[in-house]
Amino acid sequence: MGKTTVGQIVNLMSNDVNRLMTAQLTDNRLRYMVEIISGMRVIKMYAWEQPFDDLVANARKQEVGYIKRSCFLKAINMSLFNTATKLILFAAFITYVLTGHVLTAKAVFVSMMLFNTLRVNMTWYFPQAIAMGAEMLVSCRRIQTFLELEEIQLNSTKISNSVELNTSGKQTPELSVNNISAKWSEDSPYPTLHNISAHLKPGDLLAVIGPVGAGKTSFLMTLLNELPVLEGSIQTVGTISYASQEPWSFNNSVRNNILFGSEYDEHRYKQVVHVCALERDLQIFPFGDKTLVGEKGVSLSGGQKARITLARYGIHGTGSIQTVGTISYASQEPWSFNNSVRNNILFGSEYDEHRYRQVVHVCALERDLQIFPFGDKTLVGEKGVSLSGGQKARITLARALYRNSDIVLMDDPLSAVDTSVAEHIFDKCIVEYLSDKIRILVTHQIQFIRKATQILVLSPEGRCLGLGSYDELQSQGLDFMKLLSDQDMDATKQQERDLMRTLSQNSYDTKITSRTASDDVMDGQYSGDPKIQDENRELGSISGRVYWKYIRAGAGPLLFSVTLFFTLVSQAIFHGSDYYLTEWTDSNQENTNSDTSAQNNGVIIYSSLMGALFMTSLLRAITWFVMFMRASVNLHNSIFYRLLRAPIAVFDNNPVGRILNRFTKDLARSPVYSHVSTTLSGLASVRAYGAQEMFEQQYYVYQDDHSATWILSITANRSFGLIMDWLCVGYIVVIFAVLMIYSDGLKGGEAGLAFSSALMLTGMTQWGVRQSAELESQMTSVERIIEYSKLPQEAPLDSDDRHRPPPDWPSKGQIELRNMSLVYEGSTKPVLKNLCCSVKSGEKIGIVGRTGAGKSSIISALFRMVEPRGEVVVDGVDTKSIGLHDLRRNISIIPQDPVVFTGPVRRNLDPFGEYTDDLIWSALEEVQLRHAVQDLPGQLDGLLSEGGGNLSVGQRQLVCLARAILRHNRLLVLDEATANVDHRTDALIQTTIRHKFSDRTVLTIAHRLNTIIDCDRVLVLDAGEIVEFDEPFALLQRRGQLYDMCRKT
Repeated sequence: MGKTTVGQIVNLMSNDVNRLMTAQLTDNRLRYMVEIISGMRVIKMYAWEQPFDDLVANARKQEVGYIKRSCFLKAINMSLFNTATKLILFAAFITYVLTGHVLTAKAVFVSMMLFNTLRVNMTWYFPQAIAMGAEMLVSCRRIQTFLELEEIQLNSTKISNSVELNTSGKQTPELSVNNISAKWSEDSPYPTLHNISAHLKPGDLLAVIGPVGAGKTSFLMTLLNELPVLEGSIQTVGTISYASQEPWSFNNSVRNNILFGSEYDEHRYKQVVHVCALERDLQIFPFGDKTLVGEKGVSLSGGQKARITLARYGIHGTGSIQTVGTISYASQEPWSFNNSVRNNILFGSEYDEHRYRQVVHVCALERDLQIFPFGDKTLVGEKGVSLSGGQKARITLARALYRNSDIVLMDDPLSAVDTSVAEHIFDKCIVEYLSDKIRILVTHQIQFIRKATQILVLSPEGRCLGLGSYDELQSQGLDFMKLLSDQDMDATKQQERDLMRTLSQNSYDTKITSRTASDDVMDGQYSGDPKIQDENRELGSISGRVYWKYIRAGAGPLLFSVTLFFTLVSQAIFHGSDYYLTEWTDSNQENTNSDTSAQNNGVIIYSSLMGALFMTSLLRAITWFVMFMRASVNLHNSIFYRLLRAPIAVFDNNPVGRILNRFTKDLARSPVYSHVSTTLSGLASVRAYGAQEMFEQQYYVYQDDHSATWILSITANRSFGLIMDWLCVGYIVVIFAVLMIYSDGLKGGEAGLAFSSALMLTGMTQWGVRQSAELESQMTSVERIIEYSKLPQEAPLDSDDRHRPPPDWPSKGQIELRNMSLVYEGSTKPVLKNLCCSVKSGEKIGIVGRTGAGKSSIISALFRMVEPRGEVVVDGVDTKSIGLHDLRRNISIIPQDPVVFTGPVRRNLDPFGEYTDDLIWSALEEVQLRHAVQDLPGQLDGLLSEGGGNLSVGQRQLVCLARAILRHNRLLVLDEATANVDHRTDALIQTTIRHKFSDRTVLTIAHRLNTIIDCDRVLVLDAGEIVEFDEPFALLQRRGQLYDMCRKT
């Protein structure tokens, strides 16, 4: 029983003490990996692979440090498992001999059989139970911590007691906000919102404006009950819908992203698709609105995501967060989940074809659905990555429209779409389609603010600077009115004023000529339904190649030889000691005289064997664990680095949960992780639409698949063990029969050894079978992570000596495209077609075009995120001939979706540690973030929360601008960098760029034409082709596409 006590102490030390810390360190590592995988596009464009690889490696090193302690104790435990019975028998036999007794076969082998019977149960299963109990306690504590978190108060919003009924006897929708104050953190000294009031009735349109960080989104969050109200009250009658600024889509079809669980109403669906300008999108989708949207909406552009989010509102009519009314939500960050475009819009609602088509139309999604491979059945991946920004926004809006709520909350859904689509959505969707609704629109679009019935102006501190109509606020002469009326234009905007004056002299009324999606787009024109791609699964047993790679990762020839030596020696001693006992007892049986010297020699030899057995078993366990730990660290780090070096298509085509699961445990949990990740990213939307039950049911499906796989494995294991038990019983019967038949001349020691070994075989065989099955199961994880060693790799990071560019390259910033085309992986249709143009040194080039025209694809080609056909020449150097880091480090970018990582501000700006504190503070001063960073504990070393959650979208964009200022490269790319910021922040960014990059070459992709109208030249794209490229004034004189876009602004 001494072993049992040691086992408890060892396992309690290795699990109860270390498990909690190990779990916390594992969580940290996985959090880093989630952010890195999610932000891989930005990491690659910044050439930041190495510092983030080091970050994960260091996190893994800390994690492994605690695991090593546990493993050392487990090594002792394993050595005791192999030797405990022998040591106890040794103590018993030596005591027996030293007290004057003579060892006999009867005494030895009866004792041996009794101890062996207890061996597995007392020296393995019982300590394992203690270890699992310790793990259970850690898990229970973590579950308890989670369950004790503050919960959302579903009925905290106060409801009016007096409800006005309309002529039809129904409640008249109403929204009254009375002097509310709110803040996100109890530790914050100042409220996020302070004394905000508003009263709205059907037909009212409230525009909420203010600078970055003023609390515009927070105001909507209070109406959704996501932000607790500290003071004041909110009285709501009617249902609420919410369309976000950053559209969210889930992994399903376009149609399901709009319906979002609602029933399909054909008339309503078509109406929503139309007003959301989705008809063209559905036409170009390969399967119409059945096109599947993969993880992060891989098939959708930003505008398509936004329009689908908008359409989701129009389709919905259920889902409550309070006692009166339901909520739909088009959020600031358009969200999609891993399903089709249709399901992202329906979002659990029943399909109503008429309403669905209406929503798709007003959300301008018809053309998008036409180009999608499966129409609105096209799968949208986790977070809607396959969609463009505009597509995400429109799908998010369509989801909100389909809900058919009384109160509509729209968090800047127009920022991700181009001007003509924005005008279509505002006029057809917000003004006409929602004319009888209460509408709250957060926007930075000046031209739309003037049409609002009321405008709520927030100060940077979250206070109300004014509430009233446009004329009323203008008459008050508030400072912000200068921005709205464009009265404080500086000299750099004078050209824009002249151009717009020229435009107004020749303007004429036209309507948007968007191609209407045919019924086939939504009714099965496509021959098959798209399927969500399952993770690859290998059939059969693990190949020897996997074991060999694992051993090579953990040990060189020397360590493996030493480990094998100790394994063979310890096993030989283990069985040799039993054979020596046989010889000892047989000699005692033959020699009836008491021979003291023979007994002493027997004690010495047996003691030596036991000492050697303990030492070799301990060394065997330690060397094996050292080899396993080295294999774990080396495989993790090498495979993760190969993952960092994989093309961006790998991350577009695989969910975050699937990739992450390769670095954790079993295969069946991948869908669970992906589903949870997607749900959490769009949690506000899920709650707003009342879709919790739909997502819970989907989670149960994934979890049941995992549980069924696990139960099947356990059942097969136990069944096989039972069969082996019966086989062992038969084997024992045979041994017993043979011993009985050949009993004449058989020594007692030999018979005892044979019979005790046969009995021991019963327990060890079943244990061995279970261990072999467990080994096969564990090696599956090794096989799956080794599969990532086969991932395709990008081109070399560094140039070879023959093609290395000069140290000062690029010194001019000249760009030339020579018959450049771009085709994405898995597609045969080029998104860019034979582009030919040149950009002079220091030129400012604006790039415009409809959503999906290929604007962002130019960036992919320039950064070689996708290898282009033809040539991209920078300062006379073909970019395909040099290393990726030599290229990407010399081009700065401010991306469309600002990415901020968990960790210090300094690491987010300068992960290589190349710049002094003074330079970093200077960059923060340039973007007016100095005071915000100084307020953080630790300042530059102050921590930013996961995904930059403690920063607004605009502030995250300013962080990206600060990065560009620090690098100060000859080439700067702005990918719709100001789409999600207010006009004051937009002006700050534009002014900073003009000042800091006046002699640099700047490429600007934008929907806001005021950001590119003063560029030296403007490049207009349509369907991947250059249709116009000249000075803005010259293009406006031609009255081409740029002219049409400006006229609609």
